[in-house]
Amino acid sequence: MRAAPALRELCHELSQPLMAARGSLELALHLRDDDPARPGFFDDALAALERMADLTRAIRDAVEAQTAQLAAAPPPARRRAARPSPRPLAPQPHSARRNPRAS
Repeated sequence: MRAAPALRELCHELSQPLMAARGSLELALHLRDDDPARPGFFDDALAALERMADLTRAIRDAVEAQTAQLAAAPPPARRRAARPSPRPLAPQPHSARRNPRAS
């Protein structure tokens, strides 16, 4: 199944910017307010979140394009189901046959 590796890669691509943003924000929380490195961590987090926004837009655009392509495609031809052939009747024993004169 090819979908599973693609979904795994998609999850990886989506989780990377989230983890980067989280790490930058956690580091910034541990620095003093006047630490000159602190604004850089916020910039890193913002850049990671912008990357995440870009990825989600790209996914949305791809899904919309695929949906439009599927909607424009003619429906697949339906094949008629083959009818089962009638089964031949099993021969009935002589005693089970009706006698038309007996009625």
